[in-house]
Amino acid sequence: MRHCCIINIVCAAFFSLFLVVSSVVAAEAPVGQAAPEPEREPVAVEKTVPPEQQAPSPAEESASVPEKADDKAAPEGTAPTPETSPQAPSDTSGTDEKAAADSDLGRSEPVTGEDKLGFKSYKIAVGIVVNAAAAGLHFEYRFIPYIGVKLMLFDVFGLALEEGSKILDPGEFLVTGLLAPTLHFPVKKNLLDPYLFCGMIYSHFHWIHSKSGKEGNIRDLTFGGGVGLGIRLTDFLDMGINIWCNYDYRVDWSDTRAEKGSRVVMVLPYFSTKFLF
Repeated sequence: MRHCCIINIVCAAFFSLFLVVSSVVAAEAPVGQAAPEPEREPVAVEKTVPPEQQAPSPAEESASVPEKADDKAAPEGTAPTPETSPQAPSDTSGTDEKAAADSDLGRSEPVTGEDKLGFKSYKIAVGIVVNAAAAGLHFEYRFIPYIGVKLMLFDVFGLALEEGSKILDPGEFLVTGLLAPTLHFPVKKNLLDPYLFCGMIYSHFHWIHSKSGKEGNIRDLTFGGGVGLGIRLTDFLDMGINIWCNYDYRVDWSDTRAEKGSRVVMVLPYFSTKFLF
């Protein structure tokens, strides 16, 4: 019986020790599972912190500088504006502009286009021509920009054809006509319109002999030409100064009649006023 009691006491002691150990292990198990929680908090905090609040490292700062420069750079294929252009303007551009301005002084634009003064080109010109010895009509048609056809009709009244006479005698008349291609020189401003013309001239002279009283006609076909300078006043009005050179003839007067004599060059300056269309 004594041995049985001792065995029972030992068994009870072992059982009590087992309960104590198991309770201690059960108490330590929650503590061990909760311990890793503080280690995960820094990870969660790092994810929630914005990137702007973190101080960049020196390597990141050096890498970000070219990116900002690339963002500010102008797109490829487009010229930078003067405000954002990284290069200062060179002195050669101002020199080139000044040289171009100096070269434009005194020159004019092609007569076929509008220039800074706003004068329009024209295809048809109709007007009058006059000088101290003649008056007439002027027609011109420009079928291409710089080339046209000119027709002028003159009534000559101031030539001293008969010796001792300053003008044509009563009943006499001299009419002449010019048909000539006209070349307009291209210039930079159409304020001025210089041109050159050369063509055929026909004349008809009806004479009356002052002594015999006889009458007759002298007809002639020759050539001539001249130069002119038109000055544009408006889009539809032009005034010009011209010189017409005619390979003309002399009139030989006999006691009873007039005849065609030797050839002579006659210079006829005249003024023109033209309406442009």
